Amino acid sequence: ADAPRCIYWKRLDPRGGHQQPPAPWAGEPVAEPFPVRENGLLYRLDLAGGYSQGLFLDQRASRAALRRRAGPGDAVLNCFAYTGAFSVAAAAAGARTVSVDLSRRSLDWARENFRLNGLDDRAHEFHAGDVFEHLRRYARQGRRFRGVVLDPPTFSRDRKGKVFRVGDDFGDLVRLAAPLLEPGGWLLCSTNSQGLTAANFRRTILDSLPAIGHENWELEAAAAPLDFSPAHALLAVWCRRASRRQKP
Repeated sequence: ADAPRCIYWKRLDPRGGHQQPPAPWAGEPVAEPFPVRENGLLYRLDLAGGYSQGLFLDQRASRAALRRRAGPGDAVLNCFAYTGAFSVAAAAAGARTVSVDLSRRSLDWARENFRLNGLDDRAHEFHAGDVFEHLRRYARQGRRFRGVVLDPPTFSRDRKGKVFRVGDDFGDLVRLAAPLLEPGGWLLCSTNSQGLTAANFRRTILDSLPAIGHENWELEAAAAPLDFSPAHALLAVWCRRASRRQKP
């Protein structure tokens, strides 16, 4: 294999607080954004773009799993879409995607990621705004999705000053998103909050999933990439609407 042209080092503070962007460690620093390949798909990175460089590597396995779950014609809603990595994975499988994020800049970046992969971004939806408001709007419109991705930041504040905290508000997301699923549809619930254990996160999800007719819910922990430590805080759970067997 070719030797790396440059190596960057990034310190992650497990306690949160002010995070620093990656710093050049060896080789010639990269001056411009550049594409990287993950599971056959391309994503643009910007190492000079601040704390977040455009792609969260700990979700690599979940993006691959989503691509296997999605299929041609499926409607997939990506909440807190950021630069649209989950949307690209779903679109590559033939799904019709809807990406929602507060940041127009991030959604423009997502469109570029679509074009990098030869995907027509004009055939997909990109909406800048509050996820909670969009989920309520889709419910009023009667829209249904085969899959919904819920991967919010641990903490955020919308344009009206309303604060979102995963530990307090993730259950509300599940309660709003789950009824939008088609029968047999799925949710991907994910967080890297340090304040939640796997058991607590699973309980939050279970307590928030609605009872829908003669259906129940199947929960499955998402696989983590092998190159991340077990101590890494990413928690991810697949939730699927499954038919409940009727008693004879």
